Amino acid sequence: MLITGEAHCDTEGAVHGWCWAPDMPAARIKVELLIRGIATRTVVASRFREDLRERGIGDGYHAFTFILPPDVYETGGRAHAALRAVGHDAVFWQMNALSRAIDDTLKTSIQRLNTAIQDMAGAISQLERARQTDSLARNFARLAERLRVAGGRA
Repeated sequence: MLITGEAHCDTEGAVHGWCWAPDMPAARIKVELLIRGIATRTVVASRFREDLRERGIGDGYHAFTFILPPDVYETGGRAHAALRAVGHDAVFWQMNALSRAIDDTLKTSIQRLNTAIQDMAGAISQLERARQTDSLARNFARLAERLRVAGGRA
């Protein structure tokens, strides 16, 4: 039986994904969480996701979520987790030796990026105000010219 699936880990330590057997589209597959190669938890991939149904992945009821246990991280911060369908050897998702230390680096990078974006937004706002001021000055100059011309006729 062919098993296909995807997963991703969010910043809170939850793994969200889906698992499906195209040869048995109505089957609900049991998925197991492996920590350092040992099955620690099992869940049935049976939650509904509209995007799965839209992509033709059965009826869309093939999603699951696992909360990663704290022991997924070894000393030194390396993570070792994988997912596979119960009864199958093939892993369809694996956490690639992530480190909790990356989180702080990533947070700092995101904060710097956010500051840069805010600075650019401020500069764009100032530029827009300058354009509006230029436009207003041109309109006043045209009005002054019209008044001068109209005053010359009187």
